[in-house]
Amino acid sequence: MTQTTTNAPTGARRETRGVPPEVADPTPDRPVDGQRIETLRDAARVFFSRPGPRLIAKQAALGWAVRACLGPPTITELGICGAVVAWWPFQEWLAHKHLLHIEPREILGRRVDPLFARKHRAHHREPRDVDLTLLPPEVIRAAIPANLAFWVVVTGASPRKAATGIAAYSTMALLYEWTHFLVHTGVKPKSRFFKRVRRNHRFHHYRNEDYWYSFVYPDVDRWLGTEPDPKSVPRSPTAMKLHGLDD
Repeated sequence: MTQTTTNAPTGARRETRGVPPEVADPTPDRPVDGQRIETLRDAARVFFSRPGPRLIAKQAALGWAVRACLGPPTITELGICGAVVAWWPFQEWLAHKHLLHIEPREILGRRVDPLFARKHRAHHREPRDVDLTLLPPEVIRAAIPANLAFWVVVTGASPRKAATGIAAYSTMALLYEWTHFLVHTGVKPKSRFFKRVRRNHRFHHYRNEDYWYSFVYPDVDRWLGTEPDPKSVPRSPTAMKLHGLDD
């Protein structure tokens, strides 16, 4: 399929093949509206056009490639993968509630307001802006060496175990990014599971920011008391303006 797009500032026309307008002709003053992305194919194309998901995917692919060169997996390594999969949904909930929603504060006379928290506030203000749904590339670049160091230390510098941990953790990170991205697009869910994930996250954005923190495994919200009956939860005036900040 050939699409013709217009560059808004210059009026010049160009042709792109198989690329949705959101990717073909982005402009700084026109955020990409996720609701215009209606198919999984277009969603994947937009997702992997962004630097953050590509960085995570490269780390996961490199981790699995290194591990594949080191021989067959051991029981211990299968246990590492299982531990990462089991821990990730809880980490996700904790990070969303206690880090991404952290309120700026004064410490020793200085305002402390981490980049990831500022970006998440921007995401709540503009939940349909595709690029604000993704982790900032700066945060991912800082997290990659931290992930490497963690697994080297935890596994006693075992190349096999460290590569397994790095690959498994990066894969879960990519799954998280994809799930979060997808619920902010116009792709209609077909499975009961994804319908629940999408519904819960939209309640988080448009009803009350103090509930519905989970993504890849929404039962964590139920277990930790943050998946109430939506009818029992009042609409929050700060759901789209966290902490009442307009920054």
